[in-house]
Amino acid sequence: MISNVELAIYNTVHDFRRGECRGAAGLAELLGRNPGTFANKANPAMLNHHFTGPELIAIMNQAQDYRILHAVAHACHHSCIDLGDFCHLSDMALLDAYAHMHSEIGETAGAIRAAIADGEITRQEFNEIDREFMEDIRAMLELRARLQCLAVDA
Repeated sequence: MISNVELAIYNTVHDFRRGECRGAAGLAELLGRNPGTFANKANPAMLNHHFTGPELIAIMNQAQDYRILHAVAHACHHSCIDLGDFCHLSDMALLDAYAHMHSEIGETAGAIRAAIADGEITRQEFNEIDREFMEDIRAMLELRARLQCLAVDA
């Protein structure tokens, strides 16, 4: 049986499209790899051919496709959140990130309040609360990343 990680690797490699570069051969070319070996490493049926960790990172970054990362995180009971690069932003952007974080928390509180108003939480209501929680976490991590860029070694 093919694992979700193996399927993510296969799909990331074979779904690749950028200009004239397509599929495993196109991605292999961009990464300076042998197309045949590259395709074999992406094939879950090839038991003796596998990508290394650094190769998988290069594949994800070149393809700008992070299904592999998400599949690995899921297999390890973790999640992934894109943080972006916030190191060259203004004070106003930092203040905006702080206000955005609190706005998101307010939306979560509202969703919880609405869900418990009738004394029970439906699956749909839980899914809405869960989505709001994930938006809170993303906003908090974004603010953290922006603050980290301001940190200086003392």
